[in-house]
Amino acid sequence: MENTYLPEHNRRFARAASRSEDYHRRAPCKKELDRVFRLESVRMIGNDWVVRYDNRCFQIERQSRHAPARADVLVCEGRDGSIAIEYRGGSWTRRRFRCPSSRSRPRKNPQPKK
Repeated sequence: MENTYLPEHNRRFARAASRSEDYHRRAPCKKELDRVFRLESVRMIGNDWVVRYDNRCFQIERQSRHAPARADVLVCEGRDGSIAIEYRGGSWTRRRFRCPSSRSRPRKNPQPKK
């Protein structure tokens, strides 16, 4: 294909540029690429300053006495698996901890076996 088709195709369809200026943009830096190629998910902050994402819990460092009631944050997961939590354009400090599982809680009134 490269030896027969492409030379014929280029001969038929190649056109000279109308201007000699180069309008290509510079290559983005690593930080810009990381910002573009990340997964973003909107989550809600709980009253205990906890954000849940992908079966993980993140405790956000308190910014005031009261949590922003039902405020949405943007959870960003980088290509390397790093997690950032953004609120109103700023990044918040957080720590990960084990989420309490509803299955691990004992029942209040266990049913006796018959």
